Amino acid sequence: MRCLGRRLRSVPAWALALTWTACWASFPNVADEEAGEAADRDDGGGRDADSDMGGDGDADAGGDADADADAGGDGDADADADADSDADVDGDADGDADADAEGDADADADGDADADADADGDADMGGDADADADDGGTTCLDREVCGNGLDDDCDTVADDGCPCAPGATQPCYLGDPSEIGVGRCVAGRQTCDVSGTWGACTGAVYPTAEDCNGQDDDCDGGTDERLTRSCGTCGHGLQTCVSGRWEGCIEPALPATLELMGRIRDFRRSGSAWDHPDFEYRIADDRGIVEARLGADGKPVYARPSAMTYTTNGRAWFDMWYRDTADYNRARDETIVLRWSAADAGYVFEDTTFFPIDGALFGNEGRSHNYHFTFELRTAFEYRGGEVFEFFGDDDLWVFIAGRLVIDLGGVHAAEAASVRLDDLAATLGLTRCGVYDLDLFFAERHTVESQFRVETTLILTPQ
Repeated sequence: MRCLGRRLRSVPAWALALTWTACWASFPNVADEEAGEAADRDDGGGRDADSDMGGDGDADAGGDADADADAGGDGDADADADADSDADVDGDADGDADADAEGDADADADGDADADADADGDADMGGDADADADDGGTTCLDREVCGNGLDDDCDTVADDGCPCAPGATQPCYLGDPSEIGVGRCVAGRQTCDVSGTWGACTGAVYPTAEDCNGQDDDCDGGTDERLTRSCGTCGHGLQTCVSGRWEGCIEPALPATLELMGRIRDFRRSGSAWDHPDFEYRIADDRGIVEARLGADGKPVYARPSAMTYTTNGRAWFDMWYRDTADYNRARDETIVLRWSAADAGYVFEDTTFFPIDGALFGNEGRSHNYHFTFELRTAFEYRGGEVFEFFGDDDLWVFIAGRLVIDLGGVHAAEAASVRLDDLAATLGLTRCGVYDLDLFFAERHTVESQFRVETTLILTPQ
């Protein structure tokens, strides 16, 4: 062991094993001792008192030459201080042989030479060279990793430049900041998550459409201001919000009158070449002159394309009735006025002497009135339910609703009546509440001496 001496302090731990091997080979009695090993066995250790391996003047008590590893002056019970049968080295030169369970010079259990990486005079116990955190081995990032609490970019400040610190909270509002605290609008809060990013804004209340609830829903500083809504039949009424409550529904007043403009056509019947043969012709009821649906042009379609009816002379002549035809008729617009009648609970137009073109167009042709004319009235209405339409008069009268025939009083006859309840025909006609539909009326005065025309209805008709 003297071959090592105090030099062990200057020998790096990684070279200690090599030094120990060389030193062991230089011991003078090792070969002799091994040769006499078989002849001297009385203590179970191999040889008795054959050598003073410790160099302290005392023979070792065991079969092996014990080294006085602790410089105490007496031979140790075994040459090595542990149970591995090899001599342990005083690796740190502190006077004691270093003891471990694996037979090498280092004092740890990993079997490799430990380096004194921190220059503290002791071999490190882990078998690996230790390195302090400040030895330049840290890798710096170009920016912080938010939320880990570390100085990732090595600028001595942790998480600098991050939006927030995890767990922090702050008020938030995604709308116009001026709305906060006005009416029902309030700010919310958001929390910084573990990644250092602000989370969602929760709990904020934003403006909504104003409602009749006594609150400032739209956050404009006013409550229920100018708030109205439609109500009543088909939404024609109006309600107003007052102090958070809807007032009663105010239905619009019914119009006092309905002004309907139609087209009137005057026909000749004076013995000229331009006389129309369907006027001053046969007298009789004549149902079925027209088809059940209006034509594509909105005119009645003659139901006998290749024949005649009892009171008419074929399709060509009939097609002139409600079309302007040079030489055969003259036309102008004509307005009738239906007036509200409380007694009748509806709108009424009635004229028992319906001669609107006396002295006009072709004139009276020597008669007391201008008798020979047709009248076409195109209107529309909103179906609300419960409406009725009634007609009384002479001569021909056809009424179409939604393009389908609902009244047929064809023929030359005295005044006759017909009526229709729209609810009864709603399914057939395809009517739905609050839908808007056409009502088309076609009238003809074809014979002297009378002309009566009466309409009564609860429909609110508008001209088309």
